[in-house]
Amino acid sequence: MQRADSEQPSKRPRCDDSPRTPSNTPSAEADWSPGLELHPDYKTWGPEQVCSFLRRGGFEEPVLLKNIRENEITGALLPCLDESRFENLGVSSLGERKKLLSYIQRLVQIHVDTMKVINDPIHGHIELHPLLVRIIDTPQFQRLRYIKQLGGGYYVFPGASHNRFEHSLGVGYLAGCLVHALGEKQPELQISERDVLCVQIAGLCHDLDGVSLCCPGWSAMVMGHFLTCLMDDLFHLLARR
Repeated sequence: MQRADSEQPSKRPRCDDSPRTPSNTPSAEADWSPGLELHPDYKTWGPEQVCSFLRRGGFEEPVLLKNIRENEITGALLPCLDESRFENLGVSSLGERKKLLSYIQRLVQIHVDTMKVINDPIHGHIELHPLLVRIIDTPQFQRLRYIKQLGGGYYVFPGASHNRFEHSLGVGYLAGCLVHALGEKQPELQISERDVLCVQIAGLCHDLDGVSLCCPGWSAMVMGHFLTCLMDDLFHLLARR
């Protein structure tokens, strides 16, 4: 009996264009980022941050940067820019306009690949920061899928069957909207995107603790003390006036 390994044909050498397992080295897209001094979400950039981003890409024409500031071009407007708008901003060369457009489109695509979008039945499309996605993917958070938000209420009202997973996603989203609104209406608070993210995490995780501190237990154990302190503060504030 011959050995099995002697009968096996030799492997065909791999061609250069044949599929292969991707290497562990970071790709060019992963290395390309807006820069450490800029927030990962380009929609939060002001005109100065947009100028910094353009300078990083080699677009340092003084006329272009001046027009960016004078026209108050923010990060949220970058996807709306086209070749004709670049021409109005002082980029006369067609080749430069095409390179600039490609540079901005690359930024927008990376943001789309980074942020995760969830289709919420109430709030619509919700964009989630990668850190929030990592929290959601944990077993502790996924456990909320199996806990009814309204207990046994769905036995009486069949439509009241949503779970704490859906509820927590909505709370995290609304918490972020609240802090964003505060930052816009009260800029003196100097609310940063890090602050917004921290509040979103708090809203997202508010139901992760045990039964004793979930919504019913929270009302019984904490809200009474919280309301007492709040009323005391309001009383002293009104007394001073």
